[in-house]
Amino acid sequence: MGRISYNIDAKEIRDVEYLMGHLIALQPAVTLVMDGLALADRVYREAGGIVIHRNFSRHQGDEWRTRSVEETVEMWQREGYQHIVRYTSNEPHISDERLPEFIEYHRELCVQARAAGFTIAVNPSYFEPHHISSGVNDPLIRAVVENGHYWSNHDYTPILLALVGVDMGRLLDRRQVQLDQWPTELPFDMEYPPFWHHLRAWWVVRRCDYLNIPRVRIVSTEGLWDNMDDVKGILDQLKAQFGIKELDKDFSGIHTNHLIWKHYWPEWTFEQAAFEQLKWVEMMFPPEYLGMCLFVWDDGDWSKFNFSRLGNLHRMLETMELPEPEPEPEPEPEPEPEPEPEPEPLDAVGIIALVAMAVIALLLVVLLRWLLMGSLN
Repeated sequence: MGRISYNIDAKEIRDVEYLMGHLIALQPAVTLVMDGLALADRVYREAGGIVIHRNFSRHQGDEWRTRSVEETVEMWQREGYQHIVRYTSNEPHISDERLPEFIEYHRELCVQARAAGFTIAVNPSYFEPHHISSGVNDPLIRAVVENGHYWSNHDYTPILLALVGVDMGRLLDRRQVQLDQWPTELPFDMEYPPFWHHLRAWWVVRRCDYLNIPRVRIVSTEGLWDNMDDVKGILDQLKAQFGIKELDKDFSGIHTNHLIWKHYWPEWTFEQAAFEQLKWVEMMFPPEYLGMCLFVWDDGDWSKFNFSRLGNLHRMLETMELPEPEPEPEPEPEPEPEPEPEPEPLDAVGIIALVAMAVIALLLVVLLRWLLMGSLN
């Protein structure tokens, strides 16, 4: 079971049967379906894994302000499908002043959802390191862990997925983005590793360690290629370096990487370049990341992000050899107790000696009794 799957827009699927065949071949650990509980149920039954359903809302990011906790749980109860994980507010943008209110809403949602028999994927994708280190998120982190829910995260970075925790300036030098330069280990031992956008949820994992509670289970419900504001300077330099005013429309979505990937890796096809990066993600993301949902499987408006027509990539993912998990060390066997020495068998001389000793002992007893009776008389 691999960790790469999709964020699927159920209302914009050109060929449902092709999608299902692909998912069945993948056997993904986590899949997200938007606006399609019946499809989510089918994915759960036929492809397996954790399946999350998101109701697309015109109040995106503000669902928690427009519907009470009780109304949200009642909606899920009317919908049914308790085995399908429910998604909460999408990409909320919250001021620090309103953050405690948001956290309390979702803490209570964790409790009431579990009481009603639902598992949820909480998506507080607003946070920065100071939101974690200050402890303001601790009640929500505890509620997610204690009630058996998932911590949802969106993991995006532009152009090259393997630039995690390293200098994004490497994008300016073709030599520094070759496969042999990709990180083979990541600084997970740091309290707040300098990750850019994907793997930010590792900050929450480290906070769990600090709180001495079990680590959160992470589901990455969107990813993985997109532009980010805080790397705009590097991207502007890339465009200037190539002499193109709008290099692939600012690297927003997988299909905006054609030119830059061809420059970096002329020996690879476009889909091979995508596959090599996804294979790196599969090998390098920590086990707390249960799965990554590529955004998006959609034959509608999201053409720059759409994965549905990348048939060669689908086949590569279906046949990808997954890394074997390291076997747990076997416990040292307890030393066997030393066997008790067996008595040596007696020979004929030994038997005669024992009989003689018994006869002598009997004669002594008789003699003592005779002497004792004589003294009494």
